[in-house]
Amino acid sequence: MEKPSSPALKNGVGYPLEFRQEAVSYWLSSDKKSSEVAAELGISSWSLNRWHKEFKGSGAAAPVASS
Repeated sequence: MEKPSSPALKNGVGYPLEFRQEAVSYWLSSDKKSSEVAAELGISSWSLNRWHKEFKGSGAAAPVASS
């Protein structure tokens, strides 16, 4: 999967849903730690992990890693 480009934040509103989904998908399809992917994308690993939990709990479009 191609690394998503990090959009600019507007007045601290947050990242667009599409970027968050792409970031989680990119992380789950890689063999990297969340901190490594977060650093590549210029976001915090806390945010990446939180988005993953949100998508996993809500059944949103972001894929969940299979074991």
